[in-house]
Amino acid sequence: MFSLAPKAVNLLYDVNVWSKYKSDIDQMSEQMHLKFHPSIRIVTSYNKYSQGFLVQETDQSSVDLGDKEDRVLRRSYSFKLQTYIPSPQFLLTSTGKIETFNTELELTKLINEC
Repeated sequence: MFSLAPKAVNLLYDVNVWSKYKSDIDQMSEQMHLKFHPSIRIVTSYNKYSQGFLVQETDQSSVDLGDKEDRVLRRSYSFKLQTYIPSPQFLLTSTGKIETFNTELELTKLINEC
């Protein structure tokens, strides 16, 4: 079996957090910053040393609402994951023909819970 070198990629994720109270959203923001300070190690089935970075935090809250409307505070976080995607694997026969072509990609659980 042989394959080409894995492909280095940057995967970008956006996470939106909504809360009714400022103290709740501040606590969630603090936990995000603690987990990603300076980076978080993310284990996948292909790579044990991928690094995740907090790229951007955006406050999208609006507090000018009417009396009967519920206040919803919003923050958006952007994460960057630096990892590798494996190349397909080939099995060659003695004649030089490709007998099997194996490739697999699974992105199910990217962030380990601490």
